[in-house]
Amino acid sequence: LRLRKNKKRLAMASALAIFILAAPLVFLLLSGDKEAALPEQPNQAQAPQPPPTTPPAVLDNRFVYQSSAYLVPLQGSEGELRFLRVRYTLVTESLQIFDELQQKSIPIRDAVYHYLSKKPLPLLSGEEQAGLLRSDLINVINQQLSADKITELNFEEYLITGS
Repeated sequence: LRLRKNKKRLAMASALAIFILAAPLVFLLLSGDKEAALPEQPNQAQAPQPPPTTPPAVLDNRFVYQSSAYLVPLQGSEGELRFLRVRYTLVTESLQIFDELQQKSIPIRDAVYHYLSKKPLPLLSGEEQAGLLRSDLINVINQQLSADKITELNFEEYLITGS
């Protein structure tokens, strides 16, 4: 009986010793494969690359930037919630300003969104207000740029929805 217990203890101690010695070896082998699969990276941190720019549409030697469509919530005259769906194009004579429009598309969109969301609904829905609205939006956008170079804004989509 005592011999069996000693054999069991010896077998367990041997298995434990093999596991302790083999585990680091298995770990090194497995981690070595992963490192070999990864491409080498330079030691220096690379500067983030700017997002790729889309080629500009050219109209009469001027560059045309198209915004994406987005919704602006509006308060109706009786407190009802309405939405303005807007998409516009901007025209500039400078390729540098076109590139800046692409790089600053989010801050420009936020500025236009903020401006439109603060306007009362009657000022946004009347056709007689369209010229004033265009010039105001050109000013809002030019404030986001390094130079006032937006010469034209055209609405591609301008739709107020809701009850």
